[in-house]
Amino acid sequence: MAITRTPPPACADLTVVIRVMVIEDDPVDRDLITSLIEDVHGVLIKVETAESLARAAALLRATRFDVILSDLGLADCQGLDTVRRLIDLAPGLPVIVLTGLADLDAGINAVRIGAQDYVLKSELTGPLLSRTILHARERARLAQEVHNRLDELRVVWRNLESMVFDSPDAMLVIDDHGVIRLANPAATLLFDRTLPELQGIGFGVLVTRGHTRVAVRSRPGRATLVDISQVPTVWQGGSAFLVCCRALSDPAHRTDGAADPSPTDPLTGLASRLTFMDRLQDAMRHTRAGGGSFAVLFIDLDQFKDVNDTLGHKAGDSLLRAAAQRMAQVVRERDLLARFGGDEFLLLADDIPDHPAAATVARRLIGCFTKGFEIGDSYIRISVSIGIIICDSAVQDTDEILSRADLALFEAKERGRNRFQLFDRFMDDTLVRRVTIARQLHDAIEQGKIFIAYQPQVRASDTKVVGVEALARWKSPTLGPVSPAEFIEIAEKHDLIFPIGAHILESACCDFAAWCRVSPTLATLAVNVSALQFLDPNFETVVRAALAVSELDPAFLELELTESVLLRATEATHDMMRRLEALGIRFAIDDFGTGYSSFSHLRDFRFSKIKIGQDFLRKDLSDPRNRAIVKAMCRLGTDLEATVLAEGVETADQLDFVVRHGCTLVQGYLYARPKSPLELPDLIRRIEAGE
Repeated sequence: MAITRTPPPACADLTVVIRVMVIEDDPVDRDLITSLIEDVHGVLIKVETAESLARAAALLRATRFDVILSDLGLADCQGLDTVRRLIDLAPGLPVIVLTGLADLDAGINAVRIGAQDYVLKSELTGPLLSRTILHARERARLAQEVHNRLDELRVVWRNLESMVFDSPDAMLVIDDHGVIRLANPAATLLFDRTLPELQGIGFGVLVTRGHTRVAVRSRPGRATLVDISQVPTVWQGGSAFLVCCRALSDPAHRTDGAADPSPTDPLTGLASRLTFMDRLQDAMRHTRAGGGSFAVLFIDLDQFKDVNDTLGHKAGDSLLRAAAQRMAQVVRERDLLARFGGDEFLLLADDIPDHPAAATVARRLIGCFTKGFEIGDSYIRISVSIGIIICDSAVQDTDEILSRADLALFEAKERGRNRFQLFDRFMDDTLVRRVTIARQLHDAIEQGKIFIAYQPQVRASDTKVVGVEALARWKSPTLGPVSPAEFIEIAEKHDLIFPIGAHILESACCDFAAWCRVSPTLATLAVNVSALQFLDPNFETVVRAALAVSELDPAFLELELTESVLLRATEATHDMMRRLEALGIRFAIDDFGTGYSSFSHLRDFRFSKIKIGQDFLRKDLSDPRNRAIVKAMCRLGTDLEATVLAEGVETADQLDFVVRHGCTLVQGYLYARPKSPLELPDLIRRIEAGE
């Protein structure tokens, strides 16, 4: 039945109508819920009620609704079956579950199977209900827009797929190592091979070297001249090329010999990646047959991303062209300089007998970037990092050469950039691991594979969980779980800390905002902030965005800073802290005493909490000197009127010691290991129950 309410005066200006169905078999609860729902400025919420699922089904057939609020315990349907039935009756319509505190797990499980949100009846207020309804409708609208856009993209993709599949020209996707990954039927005719035979072989096996025209080798003694064109594309998250081969119809173009000069990169005019791979294979054959050695230099522009981000891709393209021209002027005429992709280049230098000779080539390349570039109205200074490998007859394949040159390049960047690094066989597994982590972190960020675990912060006096610390976690697909101490350091060196930090902050704020509804003792969400992240001028914008999306009260948020942040402190750092403090955000100094400790940090910055590093508790507390240090830090925090928290508490003796000397909060395995967001509510309950 329809519920008629007397609208407030502002309703005369309302332009948007949201139709809400409330399904509740208890008449008292039903009337309470409908009376609490409030119109919001610009929005009129119309409510109809149903006392059973059968009545709800009838209303859904007769009327269009925007949102459903439903109890889980109806006379004709119980529990999660209610959610499943509603989703079947009204696909795409957002369902909000009404549940009691005792049935909190049911609300969480309802969201897992398709409900959009849940609301505790004991926490119901008018603003909460109205906001939940508005957000549900908006999320549903956005989801529909995404669905519609995906449908459009699927149509476009099917059309493109059909064009490629039916094209009379040979079409191939070739990865960044020159290996064929996909091919259309026309390619099987041109190359006289089946699709399985084409996939996985090098493109250079099929063609002789050429420019925009190449000779295709098919049957023995027969070759066909074709025009070749290529455009950049993506293959399984990596860079690749879509290559089109069009056979020339003139019989005079049939040839058994090699064709024109090597293909070029369309942006820079240098040799293309395919040409380089072909030349590299030739160099390997000559070296195996006649001895000698050559060098491959992997070259990367150090500050190119900053140029693209600040001046735009057009300026970035101009810089790539200018850099390519400058490098081409300092390499030997007989050497091959190619663009590998993005801001990476490759140089194949013939007759390089040893490391000093290769180093001479690298110094010329680095030296040519001493002078900046005039790009439009900007004067840009950049540098290059170079990885070098000397190749002799022992080198077996191109993958081995490029991976080793890439390892050396990575090491050059790790050591500060604007330098070169020679590969040697003593580069150990540690470097290989760091390269693997850096490469895989890019994909992990794009695919949302960085996740959060939460560790409770416990008030020692009554074992109440008063806060949680958000801890970044990542599991590599090949290395398994990677310590945050390891991958965060690598992320900082490769400018990946900014997307990781923003993701962790926003996700943690959203999780904590949901927990605050059901755990009134929770007062602190502690989030670690990297020094680079905090010193970024855009950091305040990132924090404000996370708070806005989550609707979290800033007073709950505590940012943990290490002493490395304070060592780099400038007036801008002080100003950043003042602005965030003005929002209500608090600060904690993390791992105090384990870094470059200075009491001036405590004088110049306001910290609401000091965290004693777990290294102190892991040492033997029977050592008088170690005990004295921990006692002094506890006393210092107390005298500064800051809360003192001890990390890494694992035993009852450690707990007793820190509490006796003024530590009020503790965190560590004695209470709990870090847990996933879904596990945390139950963990908090068990800690506070003493289980």
